[in-house]
Amino acid sequence: MTETKRKPKIKVLGNKVAIEKVAHEKGKTASGIIIPENAQTPYENGKIIAVGKDSELKVGDKVIINPSSGAEVRITTLEPTVEFVVMRDIDVICVVDN
Repeated sequence: MTETKRKPKIKVLGNKVAIEKVAHEKGKTASGIIIPENAQTPYENGKIIAVGKDSELKVGDKVIINPSSGAEVRITTLEPTVEFVVMRDIDVICVVDN
């Protein structure tokens, strides 16, 4: 019997949000254009995976965050290992609407 691994439920409190960073190759656009280091944005893309009851954001929102904000969390005791950032919702720079 094959056991399927699923992501654990994350619960954050108050106005906090848990954000899974969206991986992208630094210095390149999605189409492969190389961006000079002095023109690269200091921000990162992410996706909301959990919200506290007082947050204005919702699970699934695509957001832009400052990589120096929040607390990096890595839970290695779970299978698979879970990595995300927890921060106050007001520290999210913006929501990206596709």
